[in-house]
Amino acid sequence: MNFEDTNCQQCGLYKHSKHPRIWGKGNSLNPKLVLIGEAPGPDEAEQGQVFIGRAGKKLDRMLDGHYIRDTIYITNIVKCFPPETMSKPTNRFRAPTQMEVKLCKPALVSEILMMTSQPILMPLGNVALAGLTGSTRSITKALGKEIKISIGPVQHLVIPNYHPSYILRTPSKEQVFVGVLKYALSLL
Repeated sequence: MNFEDTNCQQCGLYKHSKHPRIWGKGNSLNPKLVLIGEAPGPDEAEQGQVFIGRAGKKLDRMLDGHYIRDTIYITNIVKCFPPETMSKPTNRFRAPTQMEVKLCKPALVSEILMMTSQPILMPLGNVALAGLTGSTRSITKALGKEIKISIGPVQHLVIPNYHPSYILRTPSKEQVFVGVLKYALSLL
């Protein structure tokens, strides 16, 4: 991989992952729904795959039974692991900064522009919502509401949802997550 990219050099997160620049998984060519998290965690950074840690396992369980596996793509707005501290990186991680999101957003846009479909975009949590749409609303206020954004020449419908890590901390919100997912699927 080429990390001479100016944005990568300015950000520097790639230096702290065994597998930097972790791209999405699923139907990358013609998805109907794109789920967008915030950044790889330590498990993802170690194994080089998105959403395989605790939050990923929770997401898998919440997606089961909806028969959408072949029609979704799962990715993150930031492609590299954000360690808790850059001076002494460990497996502890933090939410990406606004600057890291801004520097990495072109990678997400590139992923979306390579798709031949016009999928619904579902940012998971505050970081993905703000990074994707520029919205300052919290995920709670934007949850399940339709937002339209343009990416290149294509207009996309955005339907925000909770991040699976939030569901792990607040299990009572799982049915809300599933309800928003079902709503998005009803629009396909």
